[in-house]
Amino acid sequence: MMLPAILYLSFRYYATFKSHLQKWLLPTVLLSFYVYPLSALIDFYITGSIDLLNYPQLLAYWFWFGLIFVFQLITWVIITDLIKVVTNYFYEDKNVISRWHHHALVVLFATIFLFTAAKTYFHTTQVQTEHHTIYVENLPQPLEGLQIVHITDIQGDEYTG
Repeated sequence: MMLPAILYLSFRYYATFKSHLQKWLLPTVLLSFYVYPLSALIDFYITGSIDLLNYPQLLAYWFWFGLIFVFQLITWVIITDLIKVVTNYFYEDKNVISRWHHHALVVLFATIFLFTAAKTYFHTTQVQTEHHTIYVENLPQPLEGLQIVHITDIQGDEYTG
């Protein structure tokens, strides 16, 4: 599901930029998100098994960051493309719209990249705990001092402790 989004984004940004470096920078970054699953796939076909703990954590985080980033970005790029199509009917000078659309795509990429990076960092480095005590009358003796722990909305694996 991520690949069609990456292909669409690569096409949109490739058509937007002028220089050779700019044209290939975004597709390269987007395709780099696949290093982790491709490494695992190659490892599986060579060794017959996959041990994801042997891979650098950076690959795993980069893949998950990329997944979130691509779907955040594709949503806004499609919205700007639709706005561009609609506004083309109201403006006679199509070059003005194309120029602003180009700048909007660049700003979207930078903004969403930074936003996703910040949110990912803050959501994976901070833990919030809440303690609630509920008193129950006439509790049987074996249940005295019973504690129930409810953990929600966390990433609990070997990488986050």
